[in-house]
Amino acid sequence: MTKPKENRVADSCNAVFMRSEANGLKEVLGMRVGKSESSSFWMGVLTDLSTWSSGYIDYLYDNLNGFTDTIRTVSPQSST
Repeated sequence: MTKPKENRVADSCNAVFMRSEANGLKEVLGMRVGKSESSSFWMGVLTDLSTWSSGYIDYLYDNLNGFTDTIRTVSPQSST
């Protein structure tokens, strides 16, 4: 939830992309804000992640409806 200036609460979906190094260093790669957790929102998020990554990606998610199919679309070689 975000709170606009007029003290109204608005729904939004926020995704933060992070990378962890073997030495424990964590780096924020980017952030995406959308109106909802729609399949098109997640398709954009996963497409961004696949272009930023030079290798293996772990996807951690909380059983979002259709998310597994979106992962398979962006990364056909993935195991979910």
